[in-house]
Amino acid sequence: MLFEKYRPQSWDEVVGQEDNIRDLKGILAKCKSSGVKAPNLMFVGPAGNGKTTCAQIFAKNYLGSDWKTRTIELNASDSRRISDIRETVKPLSRTAVVKVIIMDESDRLTTDSQHAMRRIMETSPTTTFILIGNNEWEFIEPIKSRCTFFSFTPLTDEQVFAKLLDVCNKENISINYESENVKAGFRALISYAKGDLRKAIGNLERLITSGKEISESNVAALEPINLVRDTLGLAFRGYLVGAKDKFLDQYIMTAGDSKTMVRAFFDVINEVPDMEVKARLWNRLADIEHNILHGADPMIQFIAFVSFAWVVPHVPKACPVVSKELM
Repeated sequence: MLFEKYRPQSWDEVVGQEDNIRDLKGILAKCKSSGVKAPNLMFVGPAGNGKTTCAQIFAKNYLGSDWKTRTIELNASDSRRISDIRETVKPLSRTAVVKVIIMDESDRLTTDSQHAMRRIMETSPTTTFILIGNNEWEFIEPIKSRCTFFSFTPLTDEQVFAKLLDVCNKENISINYESENVKAGFRALISYAKGDLRKAIGNLERLITSGKEISESNVAALEPINLVRDTLGLAFRGYLVGAKDKFLDQYIMTAGDSKTMVRAFFDVINEVPDMEVKARLWNRLADIEHNILHGADPMIQFIAFVSFAWVVPHVPKACPVVSKELM
């Protein structure tokens, strides 16, 4: 993946976040001069703006040449239960070696898990935790008070555009920058990214690998909400096969992220004017999300939902058996 290939390896390569980098360098300098353990850190902000990258660079500068062997990266959304914290994080934090534990998506931890994390952080003399999340409000106050807080802001359009051009140049990608279609395509890449550099580079890569022009229409086709809106529109109008084929053709191009796709279905359902149809669709979508979280094939689940959307507008209102017969 191009985003990982060109992930910054030093502070100088990081795009934006100048104030945060200055303060993190200050913490590192203090640790080096006094020999104290680095404080626990909390990085909060939208996706794709350098939180994980800065955590890795901080660990690299703090731990030295063997930083990779002493840095543990966990995704908290995969280990969000209190038992996961006690059985996985706690033993790791208790080893004698000085280390950094980076916990991505920490805002997904349950309240009980966060309280358990607080106690572990208080009693671990050798481990520095870096908690990463999108939403500050999802962290409990006791855990926030035990971290040095950093707010990461979305990147500017100019910063995203510069990085996209840099990637294209390094990959020797032949692009006609004078083409109005290409110019509009880059504007669309930047607009849809909303400061998320990972998303912008990911969409650029999908266009390149598929051999498609960087145009506004091709970029728009990568957006899950546009695909869902077009798919459900066909299903509601009675074109089941067309809806199925459209979804299958473009699902992979949208990166196949089931979590994002479920959210896109939710947002499009919100646009449905009929409240009873909307309620039935939301109810069915909840089942789809549950099935995917428990290991069901997302593609099959989404196609099943499209089939349900094809049927549900024609079901009599207040049908008492709709959930049993159709869901």
